[in-house]
Amino acid sequence: MKNLVILILVSTSFIFGQAKSNIILEAEYDKLPFEISISNSGIYGVSHFKIEENNILLYDFNKPYVHKFFENSLVKSTPINPQKLSSQLLKKEGLQTLIENNNNLYYNFENGELKNNRSEEFIIKVSSTNTLDVDNRQDEKFNKFSLSFPNDLAYANLIGIDKENFIFLIVERYVQQVPLKVSRQVYTLNPNGNICSVLDLPDTKYLYTLSDLTVDEDGNLYHLFSSAKGIKIIKWQGLKIHSKSNVQYSEEYYSHFHYNQILPTNEIKNDNYLGKTTAASRTMALRIAENYVYHKYNCTGSNLAPDNVTAPDGDVVRTPDRLIVGANARVPYKWGGFNTLDQFNDGLSNGLYAGDINTAGVSSSAVGVDCSGYVSRCWQLSYHASTSYMPNITSLYNNWSELKPGDAVHKVGHVRLYISTESNGSIKVAESTSRGWGVSYWNYAPSDLTEYSPRYYTGMSDDYYENQPKLISIIEESDNKIKIKWECDDSEVLGYRLYRSVDRVNWTLYLDENTLKEKYADDVLTNGSLYYRVSSVRNDSLNTSESDLSNELGIGKADSETKYLIVDGFDRESGSWRGAGHKFAGYYGNSLFKNGVSFETIKSKYLTEPDFNLSGYSGVFWILGDESTVDETFNSSEQSIIINYLENGGNLFVSGSEIGWDLDYKGSSADKSFYNNYLKADYISDDAGSDFVNGVSGSSLETCSFNIGQTYDEDYPDEISSFGGSSLCMRYSNNKGAGIQFAGTFGTSTQTSKIVYLAFPLETTANDDEFDNVMANIHNYFSEEIVSVDNNQVENLNFNLSQNYPNPFNPSTIIKYSIPNQSDVNLKIFDVLGSEVATLLNKEQPQGNYEVEFNGKDLTSGIYFYRLQVYTPGSAGDFVETKKMILLK
Repeated sequence: MKNLVILILVSTSFIFGQAKSNIILEAEYDKLPFEISISNSGIYGVSHFKIEENNILLYDFNKPYVHKFFENSLVKSTPINPQKLSSQLLKKEGLQTLIENNNNLYYNFENGELKNNRSEEFIIKVSSTNTLDVDNRQDEKFNKFSLSFPNDLAYANLIGIDKENFIFLIVERYVQQVPLKVSRQVYTLNPNGNICSVLDLPDTKYLYTLSDLTVDEDGNLYHLFSSAKGIKIIKWQGLKIHSKSNVQYSEEYYSHFHYNQILPTNEIKNDNYLGKTTAASRTMALRIAENYVYHKYNCTGSNLAPDNVTAPDGDVVRTPDRLIVGANARVPYKWGGFNTLDQFNDGLSNGLYAGDINTAGVSSSAVGVDCSGYVSRCWQLSYHASTSYMPNITSLYNNWSELKPGDAVHKVGHVRLYISTESNGSIKVAESTSRGWGVSYWNYAPSDLTEYSPRYYTGMSDDYYENQPKLISIIEESDNKIKIKWECDDSEVLGYRLYRSVDRVNWTLYLDENTLKEKYADDVLTNGSLYYRVSSVRNDSLNTSESDLSNELGIGKADSETKYLIVDGFDRESGSWRGAGHKFAGYYGNSLFKNGVSFETIKSKYLTEPDFNLSGYSGVFWILGDESTVDETFNSSEQSIIINYLENGGNLFVSGSEIGWDLDYKGSSADKSFYNNYLKADYISDDAGSDFVNGVSGSSLETCSFNIGQTYDEDYPDEISSFGGSSLCMRYSNNKGAGIQFAGTFGTSTQTSKIVYLAFPLETTANDDEFDNVMANIHNYFSEEIVSVDNNQVENLNFNLSQNYPNPFNPSTIIKYSIPNQSDVNLKIFDVLGSEVATLLNKEQPQGNYEVEFNGKDLTSGIYFYRLQVYTPGSAGDFVETKKMILLK
């Protein structure tokens, strides 16, 4: 690494009309700080990149690192999440000291970044191959427009919006359907949706990236261009200026090269097939695929080999790095694997390895599934059909619009199970892949699927009905009588099938389409818990096809007088969770029922039903996953319901990763007020940069500690802080705020209420014991008596500035303070000469306990001072206090 050479070109590389570009980073792969991994599914090196002021941040696809460049030098390679780095890796690369001394990592997506570059504020719809419809909801303004294409539109997505509200879209257009080839273009539009310029992107792409384009707030476009030799980051300026002809790169960039053209096609082939085709069901294919994605399991040390080991069968085995000792989720990738879930579980119990990503040989000492093994299981085959054999048992479609759920997205070397085509043209699949080394749902742009073809398994029955219902509520209407309601387009529906379970594992058909014609059903429950999912059946005598199963809701009845309501507000299917519906509400209910309490579940839209209110519930558990701006985490009517509930003595638990982003950062003044004064939190940043959380000592969750981002990836958990008398109850592993708790009064009410708010989706942990521990602790917290409002922690506050901790610190520390009245608060940092080095806070705050994080990463070691100055209108004078702290690097 000491000899790293980076070429920075400051001169213009090519200019066409008013648009011009220059290369701001160029390096060959052997001089870059990350490895290139090549597998049958892709070539991985950089997942994405960020422009942060004058720095370039490259995010490693294969290891949890971010690599920071400034001018012609690599500044440092920093671990994103120390908990997941193996001890062998630490020892080999000498990073233990780096990890210990870098609690606050270079993972802040806001400093110097475009503030509104996320697609939640945009609704993009590829209405046809001729029309792209856009609903722009930026800055509370609504502007709809359409773009026309000559019958070749495949996909579109938002890259970003600059400070002048110019819009940058990535658009992909069909060049060839089978095998797939597309062209890529960047459309720059003015705020009214009129085209300023169209930039033709090169069709050369060596690396698979999550994102290779970004825009800064000045409207400069950055492109991570990857060739077989190395990468270039190209900066384009002037794309907002009207151009009559397409803007183009210089000729040498258009070499017609894509990684899918050169990926290896080596695989395990079995010539002893029991038969070419067997009968299969599309509906069953989707349910099998789902089971592998949801599957949870525990690993011991004997199941893991993060570094290559020689297995008892003599083969070299390496297990996926994402797996940990303890709870895990999603069946891991295993080269040559074709295991059922029972076989997988038995293999782990017998000490076999959890997956094998070493493709040099097939090991009998490991269990899991590879790409074709997974699809073969979904197709209910009795043998492992290799991708090279699949053309013998499948047929080609003429175009991608003919695909149906359960079909194949295929090329020799890799195969994916098709789920659906999303509104923006992206392809949703289920697959076992080297991207994450496990089974998951994923969305691909068509350009990611260059060289793939759409195929259908010839043994597949056409039994799938694309009309999935959504369960809305399961509540007790009267003594022991349950009412189950759902919604569905019933124009072609014969009836519904209602499935029921007592343990969320074994499901039976409770009512079928012959008797269940309406969008509701009744059941009886005297005690215990029940869980439900529903499907629709097509009204076609020749093909009574069944839809995919709905989301899962449940109900529980216990002897306790305590009854909780679970509100499922998580409808988003295009973010971190990519499945069609989910089962998480049942997960929460099952955990609460273990505490001997009753529960009911509803979707958030049911809150507006006549005569329904929250007053009869001991507490409300509101789950939002990564629901964000376009879906609204809490809309105005939901905010009003919560405000009324909390001002009347209610208890509220909230979990979600984008609530602060939506309400505090992007929200209206009313949203911000609700977030601060009723969720009792202060939004700090959009990404905490950690996927491990710990309970804060002395809080309601002090005994809790677990990984997140396991059941589904969670890329943007909010960082939050306390506000208005709340206190932190959870921190991320890098010491940033992850959760708050509050017990006291809300608004002008004198009734006491409680809230616990976690700034990440709790359901993303695979650790059921820790999940149950959180639920038990919250139940206990809600059940504890509050002495009185007069003795509330908020009422007896005095001015106080605590000593920072840790102290000495490197590079971050926490400063706590208290204010007894609503006041103007100023918190600053000074060096030993009295020069101001940072202003941490300068705003009005209500009475409460607060804490602020200070990061001294850009300062030298030494003594510093922090000063709190508080001015309360109507008081005799200011409160001022100064304390000393030591930065020791």
